[in-house]
Amino acid sequence: LDCIEQCVENIGDCDILWHDYKPLYENDIPDMNIPTLLECLKISEEQAKTRSFDAIELWGDKKWFHWGWEGMFNINLLNNLRFYPTIHAEDTPFGIILFAKAKQIKILNKQLVIHRIRSGSGCEHDITENSPLLTYSSSLTDMVFALKQRSSYKFYYMHYSYLYVCVGLIDFIGTLSNTPLKDKIKYFIINHANEAFRSLYYDENPRHTRELLKPLKPYMQKVDNSVRIAYFAPRLYKILKKTKRILKNVGALKNNS
Repeated sequence: LDCIEQCVENIGDCDILWHDYKPLYENDIPDMNIPTLLECLKISEEQAKTRSFDAIELWGDKKWFHWGWEGMFNINLLNNLRFYPTIHAEDTPFGIILFAKAKQIKILNKQLVIHRIRSGSGCEHDITENSPLLTYSSSLTDMVFALKQRSSYKFYYMHYSYLYVCVGLIDFIGTLSNTPLKDKIKYFIINHANEAFRSLYYDENPRHTRELLKPLKPYMQKVDNSVRIAYFAPRLYKILKKTKRILKNVGALKNNS
């Protein structure tokens, strides 16, 4: 309740109020040394107190951005903007589009909520290659059955989700006339596209992402060469991948002999 009251009290005429949070580590997850909000944004406490910002200022040189629960926003910004419920990074397109629409963003240097960093959360901070399967959403059934390992389907799901993030942002920049804003969001797309194309790394591709990736071809500037081979020359990629596995197994046999 105090969080809501302080947001209402401080938002004023701004479109968005963004406050800090306090991380709480559980299940023996080590301290991640998460920077404070002001450190993350590279602004001073005096600046936070005395002025508002626009999205370009706050994004700075960031490669990634997401936002969905660290504050309050004017309901008029929504205009049918919603979380897409079946992707991993639903707060990425939501946050980028919401901030792009805002004229004035207020920063409140207070930790008004506690963020639990724990096992079994959606972020799965402590996942390993051999982590056992947990209860999963029915929307993930095809991925779980195809990829079997929890770590495999989790990362495939992330890559698939970033594909949809990119497609959504590509549609959005088509509505913008502000060139600096468009350029910054294109930069976000380029970084997310690098992750989206990694869905082709897997032996099984239950969501058939190759066709879905076509709109992202102009944004391949940061895509690794191995991923480019997987996209443009899939047969060659499979041969190279199989050869690498054989050589790895031969090396393991020699080491054990």
